[in-house]
Amino acid sequence: MKQLGRSETHVFNACGVEAKMQVCLPDSDTAGVVGIAPGYMAGIKHYEGIQQCFAAESVPSFTVETPHGYSKAYARHPNKQRAETLRIAMGLMQDKWQFEHFDLVGHSWGGANIMSLLGHNNDAVRSAVLLAPAGVVAAHEIMQDPIETTRWFMEEAVYFATHPSQDAAFIFSALHKAVTHPLRLLQQGLVAGEYIVAEATKQFRQQTPTALVAFQKDPIFKHDKLVSAAQKQFDIVHSYQDKNAGHFEPQKNPALVGRLVLDLMTQLQERSLSDIQPIRI
Repeated sequence: MKQLGRSETHVFNACGVEAKMQVCLPDSDTAGVVGIAPGYMAGIKHYEGIQQCFAAESVPSFTVETPHGYSKAYARHPNKQRAETLRIAMGLMQDKWQFEHFDLVGHSWGGANIMSLLGHNNDAVRSAVLLAPAGVVAAHEIMQDPIETTRWFMEEAVYFATHPSQDAAFIFSALHKAVTHPLRLLQQGLVAGEYIVAEATKQFRQQTPTALVAFQKDPIFKHDKLVSAAQKQFDIVHSYQDKNAGHFEPQKNPALVGRLVLDLMTQLQERSLSDIQPIRI
């Protein structure tokens, strides 16, 4: 029996490190739950807005926060380890609240985590929505220019610094990396990208109805490249309409993005795999 109507944080062991998840269970009774996989360096706080959007629609959700960066336990296969952490969290949701199926949403690196997870048979996953995911565009096509990468981190850090509701630690971490280590940041990004592409695209199979969302002003996973690469791989490819939307649109406009995610999940759930044809919105 689900105990609904509250939000709480759970800490659990995953792959030898401590992970946690924020569970939001509104006052409704449903057999399904939405699982959120954050981007690199992001955590629970950065997706609270989307969880609030889901709660307003009486949709239960949980966000999984994994160790940032390259801890010893995550150093060799970071994407694989994060996908495993998500799988463990899903098992906890099943055991504690008896949810029967999952709809997953992944942002940035979280999208690659979900693709790796879906690379294995997982009948409990009903649909997936990937927001500007890593693992679709080849690593050598992203983050090529350290100046561009630095500018991107600076712009995003300034935005978050002017919005006090955001996590200050995340702001200053991004700003510090952009100012002091642009070349190192570029190198780490390419290394991470190679891991992500090699693991995510190799393992991903089109067994679960999946949608991809591309943001028009995303400087990392550029809109046109992402849409072009995704056309034959996903059931729905959605071009986000705001021409100023960048990589952190889920944090900047969580209500709009959250509503879009729910709409896409509904479309995916209503379509059967037997007659699905890739479409672009």
